[in-house]
This record gives sequence, structure tokens and C-alpha cells, in this order.
Amino acid sequence: MAFTPAWLVLLLALSTSANPVQQNSGRDTVQTCASSMDGVLPQYTPPGFKFSGNVRKYYIAAEEVEWDYAPTGWDNWMGVPIENSPRAKAAGALTYGTKWSKALYRGYTDDTFTNHTEQPPYQGTQGPTIRAEVGDMIEILFVNKLAQNYATMHSMGLAYTKYSEGATYPNNTMPGQNVVVPQAEAVPPVMAGVSPGACVVYKWVVVPENGPSNGEPAKAHSYHSYVSMQEDTNAGLIGPTFIYAKGQMDSTMANYREIPLLYMFYDESVSFLSGVNSAKLNGGNNTNALNSTVIYSGGNFTSWHPQNVNFESAQQFSSAPRFATMNGYIFSNSPVFNMCYEDKVIWYVNAYGSASHVFHMHGSGYTYQGVSGFAESLNDGVAKTFHQTATALGKWQVICHVNNHHSAGMVADYQIWPKGQCPLAPLGSSGKGNGTHPTSASKSSHATTSRAPHYTASTGARSRL
Repeated sequence: MAFTPAWLVLLLALSTSANPVQQNSGRDTVQTCASSMDGVLPQYTPPGFKFSGNVRKYYIAAEEVEWDYAPTGWDNWMGVPIENSPRAKAAGALTYGTKWSKALYRGYTDDTFTNHTEQPPYQGTQGPTIRAEVGDMIEILFVNKLAQNYATMHSMGLAYTKYSEGATYPNNTMPGQNVVVPQAEAVPPVMAGVSPGACVVYKWVVVPENGPSNGEPAKAHSYHSYVSMQEDTNAGLIGPTFIYAKGQMDSTMANYREIPLLYMFYDESVSFLSGVNSAKLNGGNNTNALNSTVIYSGGNFTSWHPQNVNFESAQQFSSAPRFATMNGYIFSNSPVFNMCYEDKVIWYVNAYGSASHVFHMHGSGYTYQGVSGFAESLNDGVAKTFHQTATALGKWQVICHVNNHHSAGMVADYQIWPKGQCPLAPLGSSGKGNGTHPTSASKSSHATTSRAPHYTASTGARSRL
């Protein structure tokens, strides 16, 4: 028997690992993935989950867009053109301008992924709102439309099986083992990072613990990509989830203004699109991370390769700034959050990134878990739900009350209009939406609602962004 030198074994391992079959091959067509949108519950569901029969279907893609952190061209806090703003200059927002390539979740109307769902402009960089009630199942057909980076959707708080976790790490029973064990023996299969052009169907279920408490109608959650979390979220892959008490989604949407608010420092130096932005804004090179150095001769390629691609795509633009944003806007560039006098308002607030924030509104207080307040801390990854009654007429600020975050531009505006002058459709009016922007009152839905196959009834969706 011929003897194979150790160096040749290593070389063969390296060359084999460097060019594997594309991740998710065999699941690359949207049609194939769409066939899994079958309304069938996962094999295992948590104790206490009582299926309502409602399946909330969503069609969401990760795609690259050019994002403008200050689309009005003004520092609307100081009331000056942004190029003249000393605050914007001090924050580093002017060095390379305010237009940056970002990876964002965007909703579609159906599985053709042809037409975007309409999304309120104030929602900004956030992905489409996912809505469901306690007892429902959420089905998401997710397509990665990015050119070179991996992406997933990971729910913050809802229940899922291992397949629908939307996270990328080794699926083994012992650290250091290069073994993926069969489901029957230990760990269920994992849907790792979704490669460019590929798709997957996620199934999340809503257990009672996910829903609101204290008699409130709704509760904030979120979702984000979890291939390499720092790089993924700084690129922009974050979105809101609203969970309603059983049977209360339609009535809540009809009778409350609902505002998704995201506190986020976008650090463009650690976005996985840093190379793209460096090439565009700084004359730098756009390194193709898909050809990144093989870092292991062994290991689980489907785990380390997606992480390595996204990780090495970052850190290519070391002088890139951090933008202190609310919904992806700086210095009150977000469209104003409008509401009418005496409206009931729910603020679904999430914080991401590497800093803690403080939610505070001028002109109004709020209740949080039934207790009145005026300022509330938000740690990274935390979602909180605030209830407001709009009574103080005028335009007011909603801010981060951490001094340096505030000074760097983490400021937005809301306005309470007098009766008879409010540009929004009244709450509770038939067929009207609950948006806070005059052009968003009757947006079409990006979700459909169906009954599980073992039910005979079917229902059409009535959901709004």
C-alpha cells in the first residue's frame, strides 16, 4: 500500500474545503422553498403552546440598498444644513457623507419576490414588521439577495426548533468534535447561514410567554441576522416583531398608533459591507471575502465559512464613522411620527449594537408594564413596549438621554395634532390604518393569514406595516 505524506493529506484537505458544494445547494430555488410554506407545525412545539390554527406568512429578503442617514440634508435639531452643523461634524457624519451601502430586510407581497410591500418611511432601516397573536405560527420565506454575504433571520424571544433558529455555529454534542450527529441520536439539524441566492423557510410559534402581560394588548420583540452578529447587524439586518394577545391583533391595529423604534449605533467599520463602502467612498479595495483564506483544514465548513465570510468582509474601512441613529436616521431626519390629540399610542422600542440607551420623550410620559415613567434604560438586544396617550399638542422630541448619544444625533420628532387638523385617518375608522405618517394610513400587507391544513376554513389577511 502506498504511503501518503502528511503534507499531501493536509493539502488535499485544504483544497477540498476551499471549494465545497455551495451552501444550501438543492434549496436554491425560491419555488422549492415555497413548497415548504405548508402551514404544518414543526414536529416539536413547546409545552403550553395551543395552536390557534392561524399561520402568518411573510416573504422577506436581505438585499443591498443605498441608505441616506440624513435624507433631508439638514440637521433638523439645530435647524441648519447638515454640512454647516457643528454637531454633525463632531460626530463624524460629514467626513464621507451620509449615503452608505447597507444590507436591509425588505418585505415582498408573495413568493415571486417581484413587488416590495410598502413600508412607512419612518420605519427606516428596520425590516418589515412581523405580526402575530399568541397561539399563531409564523412562516417566513427568506431569500438572501446579497451579492457575497451570508444572512439569516433569528427571532429574539419567539419559540422555534433548531432548524428555524437562524444561527450559525457547529451542530455537535461535544466542543471540538467535527461530527454532526443524527437527529435521532442528539442534536436536530440546523439551517446554517443562507448563502447568496439561496432561501429557507423559518417556522416560529408564539407561546403565551411571548405575549403581553398586565392586560396590555401587544408586546415588542425583534429579529436579526445571526451569522456573525456584529457584522450582520451593523450592516443593517434588524427588524421588529409585534406580538398581540390572542384575538386582539385587529382591534389593536385599529385603535392604536403603533410605532417601531430602533436605537442603534451603526458602526460602518464593522459592517460586512465596509469594503463596498470603502471602494465607493474612500478609493479603497473591495476584498471579495468569498475567496478568503481557508482557516481550518478540518472543522465544519458549513459553520465556519459563513461566519468567516461576514467577519472578514468587515474591518476594511477603519476610518468609517459610527452613526447614532433612531430607525437609521440622524439629527431628526426621520419623518415625523404623527398622532392625533387623545390617540392611544404604542411604542415598540428595541436597542441593538454595543451601547445601552435611554428612551425619553419630551411633552409626554408613558406607562411601561403598567407603571408610569419618563425615562427607561434599554440594554443591547432588549425590547420594551411603552404606552402613551397623546395630549400635549405640538412637535416634540423623542431621544436617547445618554449625553454623547444625544449629541451625536440620536434624536427624532413626534407631533400631536389638534382635533380637526390631524392629517391621519381617525383611529377605529373602518378600513383605515394606524400609521403615524399621512401617506401610510392604508398600506397593503406583506403578510397573509391562513389556517392550518387540518382546518377547513381559510381567512384573508388584514395586516398593515
